[in-house]
Amino acid sequence: MEVYRNLINTFSKLDTKTKREEIKGELQETLMVFEKLCRKKNVKNDILLHEQMRNLEKENISEDECLNAIYSYLIAIEERIGDYFTK
Repeated sequence: MEVYRNLINTFSKLDTKTKREEIKGELQETLMVFEKLCRKKNVKNDILLHEQMRNLEKENISEDECLNAIYSYLIAIEERIGDYFTK
């Protein structure tokens, strides 16, 4: 629990650009973990990828674009989790 608190405290001190990069990395990693798990179970559904996700790569992204990209990742992750547990 202490490690978790320290991680969140450290994250909260980052600048906005770095926070966005960290969030993007975590979302991508989570999506890939479930993609690999689905492949191991021979679940053939495709990863949902939306052009909104690419917005997190932009240098000057608006708050709205950032939130849309995060939401796109979350829905894709939820779908892969669903695929994994329904097979």
